Amino acid sequence: EMVARVATVQNVNNWTKVGIMFRDGLTAGAAHGFVIVTPTTVKGTVFQRRVTAGGASTSSAGPLVAPPYWVKMARSGSIITASVSG
Repeated sequence: EMVARVATVQNVNNWTKVGIMFRDGLTAGAAHGFVIVTPTTVKGTVFQRRVTAGGASTSSAGPLVAPPYWVKMARSGSIITASVSG
């Protein structure tokens, strides 16, 4: 389990993001889970994941908030969960 407070994020790009990522390896197509906070309420928070190596990444939108915000990821076996809170 990891928890991090995202205090600030510079808005330097439309998809600038900060958060926590679990990866199955260092290759570009590795399976992963990633919970993020973006700089503005336009994109807010997002949970991105790739469940199989080489597969497509999918995402689920979270609250449309801006930092400061908390992110949390937990892993139990092959299950990864993500949450955010203000």
